[in-house]
Amino acid sequence: MRKTLLIIAAFGFIFLGCENPLESRVEALENQLAEQETEQEQQQALMDSLMAVILNQQTVMDSLDVSQQAYQRYLEELLLLLGQI
Repeated sequence: MRKTLLIIAAFGFIFLGCENPLESRVEALENQLAEQETEQEQQQALMDSLMAVILNQQTVMDSLDVSQQAYQRYLEELLLLLGQI
């Protein structure tokens, strides 16, 4: 009985001393996931930045369109006035 317990204990220590290959694979997958999450955050930040640029450009284009329409009306009124002279 005592020998059996000693043998079981010895095998237990041997198995505890062995590295589990699944642990290293799990750790590698966790590291890969963390890298992918970091990359995804960086890509999201880039997309947010690009959207801000697009919105800014749209605002500029809208402003130019309003200015062009106002200038067009000014020219039409000026031509009408010149036609009356």
